[in-house]
Amino acid sequence: MLLPALGLLLVLPARADPYLLHDAGRPMPDTSPVALVVLDPGLAEPAVQALVDGLEAEGLDAWILSFPPQAQDTQAIVTRFIPQARANFPAHRPLALVGPGLGGTLAARAAKADPPAALALLGAPLAPPRSELVSWLCALPVPQGGLDLPSLGAVTWRDQPVLPLLLGQPPPPLARVSATWLRDLQGWARQGDPVDLSAATFPVWAGTGLLDELAPPEDLRPWLGEHPFVRFGYLRMDLHGYDHAALLREERVARVLARWLAQELAGG
Repeated sequence: MLLPALGLLLVLPARADPYLLHDAGRPMPDTSPVALVVLDPGLAEPAVQALVDGLEAEGLDAWILSFPPQAQDTQAIVTRFIPQARANFPAHRPLALVGPGLGGTLAARAAKADPPAALALLGAPLAPPRSELVSWLCALPVPQGGLDLPSLGAVTWRDQPVLPLLLGQPPPPLARVSATWLRDLQGWARQGDPVDLSAATFPVWAGTGLLDELAPPEDLRPWLGEHPFVRFGYLRMDLHGYDHAALLREERVARVLARWLAQELAGG
């Protein structure tokens, strides 16, 4: 019985990776630098379209790495899925990790363990957000089947809609998240360590908005050391202060990030 069983194993298809990796833009030369966008498990792909467009406009080959509910385990994402996705690209192509929102937090953790050619973060909290709203969210029970984030549109806190308070108005396109991801977020918000990039020896750039509740400047800047940091908003003569949603959708923000990244991957 052993030999037939071995033969059966040989013809079974290999198990597919639980994460999703795909080319997000137009076909690019196979020598183009790669910008691997690590998608926040709570975001839907249309939320980062402006970012993808900005990267490709600078000659960077933008790919999206996303995590459906069955792949939303923080430890697995950082230690397995991001390294496995990076291994799909040949060594001669410079590869940068790009992280919007909490995808940036994941990318930063992975970059510390295995430095990429560069790391670019956009509205990515490097320390657990501290606010009464976040504390209230952390006290809520986690639904066993996860949560469809768009359904939070009807949920209020102190008579105000939760999503605009946390992510801006209008909120970016959102996706379903798993109970595992929600528990991981609650644990990090309660007692998690910051992701300290101040001693990183690889190029790091980070940007956030003056009105970003998810990654406020005062919670991001201390963990960057001397790496470049941009506060998008009134201080830069912008017409608005940039909440988290605006940070993701504005072409100008994507252009600033992409130009820095293209310069770094071209050799500085």
